[in-house]
Amino acid sequence: MKNAIAIAAIAGLATVASADSLNANLSFADASIAVGGTTTATLTVDFTVDSGSAASYLAWVNINILGDDGIASASGLSLNAALSNVSPAAGTAAGSGVAGLFMQSSSFFGAVDFTNPVVVASWTVTGDAAGVLTYQASVHDQGPAAFQTIDGADGPFGVGIDFGTDAFSSGSLDIVGIPAPSAMALLGLGGVVAGRRRR
Repeated sequence: MKNAIAIAAIAGLATVASADSLNANLSFADASIAVGGTTTATLTVDFTVDSGSAASYLAWVNINILGDDGIASASGLSLNAALSNVSPAAGTAAGSGVAGLFMQSSSFFGAVDFTNPVVVASWTVTGDAAGVLTYQASVHDQGPAAFQTIDGADGPFGVGIDFGTDAFSSGSLDIVGIPAPSAMALLGLGGVVAGRRRR
């Protein structure tokens, strides 16, 4: 009986220790596009904090979002400015992804966005060549952590909870090649020949 109580107590501690979590998910509005076509990529973050306080918030985003520059290009970056009250939100559409995506908020400096999950950024992806586009994240040069949350139960001087790039995950986008006009003509000719053989 004592062993069962000890195991339950240890399991309870493990649950408490793992209560802080963060998921940064990159998704595409479409599963596939043709070469030359476009879709929207969106970065969303959801998190939990130990206290469960509804006054908790995303305090820090500090990443580069990298993809295969040979098959796609990024443009039209839109940043959620409400997530950065310490300094202006920053980032540049570069290659197929986003360079220097940086946002920092603190309730010490004023109102913060308590939305959870929250959209961080979105941009337009244009298919340049056939292939499958996925993204990876690296830490930008503003500091050691990729993401940080603040537990609202700790007040404006709460200690940040840091998360690395392992909190980032990406969906995939199929970019489908369009057959050249000569290939389309051959396909059409093949259909005509097949039709004549049936007669």
